[in-house]
Amino acid sequence: MKVEELNLRNFRNIEALSFRPVGGVNLITGDNAQGKTNLMEAVWLCTGCKSFRNTSDREMVRFGQKQAKIDLAYTDRKNSGQIEIEIEKNRKASLDASPLPSPSKLIGEFTAVVFSPKQLNLIQKGPEERRHFLDTTLCFIKPAYASVISNYRKLLVHRNILLRNPQNFGQEELLDVIEESMDPWVRIMIQQRGKYIEKIQEYASEFYAEMTENTEKLTIRYCPGVPENEIFHEILAKRRKTDRENGYTGKGPQRDDFQMEINGHSVARYGSQGQQRSAAIALKLAEAEIITKRTGSSPVILLDDVMSELDAKRQKFIFESIKDRQIFITCCDDSAIDRAKVEKRVVIRGGKI
Repeated sequence: MKVEELNLRNFRNIEALSFRPVGGVNLITGDNAQGKTNLMEAVWLCTGCKSFRNTSDREMVRFGQKQAKIDLAYTDRKNSGQIEIEIEKNRKASLDASPLPSPSKLIGEFTAVVFSPKQLNLIQKGPEERRHFLDTTLCFIKPAYASVISNYRKLLVHRNILLRNPQNFGQEELLDVIEESMDPWVRIMIQQRGKYIEKIQEYASEFYAEMTENTEKLTIRYCPGVPENEIFHEILAKRRKTDRENGYTGKGPQRDDFQMEINGHSVARYGSQGQQRSAAIALKLAEAEIITKRTGSSPVILLDDVMSELDAKRQKFIFESIKDRQIFITCCDDSAIDRAKVEKRVVIRGGKI
């Protein structure tokens, strides 16, 4: 996978920008708040996923403007494509000039893996961040999985609304229907997440062992939010009273998590900062490797303001692990970057290259 050209208009602080990256390492430098992360965010949005910065679509439109636009041309082995995204109150996407019903329909067409300070804190964050990590890659390697998540979430929203409004006529019968309708989506989500964690364990443990010269062992364990060998709608039926009191559904894949241990001890509780960062790096490298193996195409790698936070040893390991891929690196101070790896360097100031 390779970005051939990126054109932005009225995207965040960028009035107009055109960038033709090389197929290897692209270094984007500049002071803070000049537009480096904005450029990375624009590339990421072309995967069909939401912003990795957790902001609303409207916030991505340049101040005083009505619309932002992203145009990205890419090649994938022998294929090529053109992605267009228009942002007003919401995002609209087109692929090869054909409008899509939703930006999420881009998932699987163009893939990327992003490393950012937020991702390096994946270990310390709550389970919502780790579920998002699982689901993002599952959508890349199994695009139909996005519909599974969407269908389950819609049913979950409906159930929670009914729980908060017990006076609704015929509520019990409607809850029966909703809860039974959840069963197939829950089975798929738990099955796919479980299998994916097995693959993550396989690759991440290898990466981590290499980083630590086989002195430490990383293990990852899936913690499903639904007890094994139990029927989901029966669990919900038993919990209705408790869930009504709480106002939300307390069991389900929306409570899934995974735990990471180093030599049998929790990384989140007992791991040093270096161990936590190494574990997070191993997760992201495993993500890139799985996407490559499953799709036959290497994802674009986005290293957003993380290299300066890593020592030379970890920087070298990342570069060696993601070589032969297109890489974008942003940083304020490029003195810590191994310049021998850089093939193109640009400076961004005030949203302009």
